[in-house]
Amino acid sequence: MARTSSSAYSELGSRRPPWPGGHSTIKPPRARLTHSSLDRPHLTGPSIAFHRASSLIGLSSTMAWRRASVLAALVLVAAAACADAGESYGASMFTVTGTVLCQDCTNNWNAYAYNAKPIAGSVVAVTCLDEHRGRTVTHSVDTTDEEGVFKVEVPYAHDGGSCRLDPAHCLVRIVRSGDKGCAVLTNFNGGTTGEKLLRPSKVSSTEVGYSAGPYYATVPQCDVDGDDKSCS
Repeated sequence: MARTSSSAYSELGSRRPPWPGGHSTIKPPRARLTHSSLDRPHLTGPSIAFHRASSLIGLSSTMAWRRASVLAALVLVAAAACADAGESYGASMFTVTGTVLCQDCTNNWNAYAYNAKPIAGSVVAVTCLDEHRGRTVTHSVDTTDEEGVFKVEVPYAHDGGSCRLDPAHCLVRIVRSGDKGCAVLTNFNGGTTGEKLLRPSKVSSTEVGYSAGPYYATVPQCDVDGDDKSCS
């Protein structure tokens, strides 16, 4: 095989001799650099696995943080909804006490005005509303005794104990008279439309008491329509 002389190389100028074992003078292409190879050129199999695990842990931590943020926001909303609860004075419930009486206009004036008779077996209810949503959160009732006295017990806690009632958002109504002969309910003291609880009349560490009424029922003869001119 003829050898190439040095003069032959000089004729090639800047060209280089062929690669050993071949006849091409074209250089092999360079390795293509990717974003991952530039960032982590030294990663081996275990290193890549560790990096992937770290990425998954970071993603899980981000999702957990977001869930915690949502839960915290819900707790704050619930706390704000219950923040306006009235003073409970450390008691677990409050009571509403009053009387239901029968006022008979067919009697003389003194009997009508000052000697109303108590009605046993009358039903009185206390309904408390959620100020923000307007829904009923508790409805408590009691039946009057022989003296016409009722005592409705209302727990402060509602919605599983997460919120406490404000008595200012409660209404007291007479539901039914215990005397069929004196069963026409009147709106005296808000007996039919509902009386609001303003301030407690009794306060202790175990009980807060409110007074309501008295509420009156009357006989059918005294139930005069406002448009009836017979009494004018």
